[in-house]
Amino acid sequence: MAQGRSEDSPLKANTTLYVTGSSSPGLKRESFPGRPIKVEEFLSLSFKDVAGLLNPKLERELEKIKLENSPKVLYENALELYPYMDELFEAFYFYLSSGGYPKSIFELLERGEISPDTYEMIYNATIFDVTKLGRSERIALSIILGILKRYGEKFSLNALSKEMEIGSHVTIREYLEIFEELFIGRNYFQTKPNLMTPLFRKERKFYFLDPLILETFSRKFGIEVETAKKVEGIVGEHLKRNSNTYFFHNAREIDFITKDFGVEVKWQNKVKPSDFPRVGIKNKILLSKGKLDFIEGRNLAIIPVPLFLVQL
Repeated sequence: MAQGRSEDSPLKANTTLYVTGSSSPGLKRESFPGRPIKVEEFLSLSFKDVAGLLNPKLERELEKIKLENSPKVLYENALELYPYMDELFEAFYFYLSSGGYPKSIFELLERGEISPDTYEMIYNATIFDVTKLGRSERIALSIILGILKRYGEKFSLNALSKEMEIGSHVTIREYLEIFEELFIGRNYFQTKPNLMTPLFRKERKFYFLDPLILETFSRKFGIEVETAKKVEGIVGEHLKRNSNTYFFHNAREIDFITKDFGVEVKWQNKVKPSDFPRVGIKNKILLSKGKLDFIEGRNLAIIPVPLFLVQL
């Protein structure tokens, strides 16, 4: 989106222009010297947006909660939202299928399924943008296939280049950076809890930006990603939209770390406080499939995934 005013233009002040046609990397590299123009990112809808769209009553309730990132407040907010647990889980399972694209949302609402044309649209839009930048469709698809095979797992650039028979780890890195610029997915780098800067030389993870993008390529290659890994990717993306987000790996692993808290995702019926490793993180969030609890001694909030995501 380009927003601003040009002194030599007949357009009135405070006009907002929505301009399409340029790829996102091109817009990011554009400079507008002397012009008060701001470029903003338009991403697919978040789970909170979709939940509010499906149930306007939920949207009104979400406006009442306190916006604070401490585990205790997040837990207290989840208690307030607990009466709407069934509606939030219904919305979350819908979001797992629809993603945040209006076309897929309305198709799923009106027809009960997403049309093949919509998956084809997502595929063409992402791959066409890669080739538009002068990159190889074959290499791009090979890397995406490699990501799908180890979705949610950490990997090295060297290992991926050897497995997919791509000449250099540098090529892998360049394509992963392009995928991020095109909003296909995100790189997640390791960090240390007391450091909060990316460790670029260590193994990384990659999650697709939206569940519909993941489903599009899963269908393309016939690879089914387990639901728990899909949920991890959704949590990571929602955290990324709010703050720099990394992960920690030593003897044990923390799925995500931000400046405010560490997040461990356990998409399963039974969770316990020990599922969050003791690694010296002060504020701890353990995301569950249903359990809601607060462990005072560890400053650990156990919160069902949908009740956490709508607070971001």
